[in-house]
Amino acid sequence: LHANMKSIDELKIMVEEANKCSAKLFLTLNAFYYPEEAYEFINNYIREVVESGIHGLIVTDVAMIRFLRDNFPEVNIILSCCTQ
Repeated sequence: LHANMKSIDELKIMVEEANKCSAKLFLTLNAFYYPEEAYEFINNYIREVVESGIHGLIVTDVAMIRFLRDNFPEVNIILSCCTQ
């Protein structure tokens, strides 16, 4: 099951619903590369996502994984191996 969340509030509701069902909800960051100028926005966004109670992140970009490990060490990160 997948869904495109339109807001952090919507994400919070989805996390609550997942928790009621003893399910886990993950956010996917599947770009192959994130430019350096995007990291400030991503940092703020991921902070909100983590506060929502998300269970983890699925990530493709190795540099993003390092960034997340350094800035959000409490977050479960799962490596995605997308291909195109």
